[in-house]
Amino acid sequence: MNKFKKEILWQLASNDGWNKIEGVIYDLKKCADGSELCFANIVIKGKFWQRDLVACDESECAELLQDFEVSLFQIALKYEQIRHFILELKDWSIAPKPVDVELSGIGSQSLKFNFDVSDKYICSIDKPVCTIEYSTERLNGKCEFIVDQSCIINLCQNLEVLR
Repeated sequence: MNKFKKEILWQLASNDGWNKIEGVIYDLKKCADGSELCFANIVIKGKFWQRDLVACDESECAELLQDFEVSLFQIALKYEQIRHFILELKDWSIAPKPVDVELSGIGSQSLKFNFDVSDKYICSIDKPVCTIEYSTERLNGKCEFIVDQSCIINLCQNLEVLR
């Protein structure tokens, strides 16, 4: 069963514009146990200063360049967890607090979003670090970047169509 008339595009960008996660939810299926799963393709992108110049102490000439791009395909996401995630983010926009949500957790696949403060960054609860962790049998990864209220509200608006 695919109740989407078109793909649902969403993104969460860092407040400095250097990093982002983009997703396309392309299908929704009802399982035999009655649960619903969304299927998505996700890309995580990041920029950084031109490493060859930074490494040679010539950073004053460095440009901001594409540093990484990781594509993840056929990610199974629990529909109810996406709805929970939207509610958590809306609550955060009213009263900032730590948010930690597992969107997948199906078989060996995991996709976690965490919004909280961290000693590694200059951040606060209203400008938290977004930590995205993905894992499966053959791949584990983590990406962190700072977001603010506008970044989180934009993500909520993108996902709102799923509520």
